[in-house]
Amino acid sequence: MDVTNYSLIEDMLSINEAQCYKEVKRYVEEFLTADHPFRKGPVCPFVPAALKQNNIEYINLMSSSFDEVLLTIQLLIPAYLKYRENKQSSICSFIFILDDDFPIDDLLIIHHALKPESIKNGVMIGATYPTNNASSLHKNEFYPLRTPSPCIIFRDLTVHDLIFLDPAQYSIDERIIFLSSFINKFGKHKAPMHIEQVAIAQKLLNQYKG
Repeated sequence: MDVTNYSLIEDMLSINEAQCYKEVKRYVEEFLTADHPFRKGPVCPFVPAALKQNNIEYINLMSSSFDEVLLTIQLLIPAYLKYRENKQSSICSFIFILDDDFPIDDLLIIHHALKPESIKNGVMIGATYPTNNASSLHKNEFYPLRTPSPCIIFRDLTVHDLIFLDPAQYSIDERIIFLSSFINKFGKHKAPMHIEQVAIAQKLLNQYKG
């Protein structure tokens, strides 16, 4: 599998794969850029700028096994960092599209397994799928992470991501990795939001280290 070929090329996909690609692309370009129904701004503030800069890459992992998906995404963590360096932008994203019938339990295992390595590299990793019940921070009945097909998504870690770095399903050791990486990335920033979030992260880290 050529992990240097980031972009999906629609003409090279099967009919089913091309349809999955179109639906995920529509989700990104139409749903995520639409006005958020419960706060000002788009559903995902990151996406409009990434689209404007042409910094979103779709990677075809349809027809791939669990092991192939896990290995390819792991290999593409450093590739994402190189891509971001070449683009000279932190507003970048890789979207890995999986088969519609890819087991969600396997998707979540991959997400869990790769999160420590991705966060250590300043990369936020997300798992999205049609039945995702993770609600919006602004409204419990709004589910923005329901993609038409199962996906794994890379983007840069932001100061607003602290809430995702202390979930109970991760071990204390994993949370220490997450929080330490967050502090290392944002600790030198002087903006009030950065100072506030880093202070919260440091307090949690001190608690976990005892």
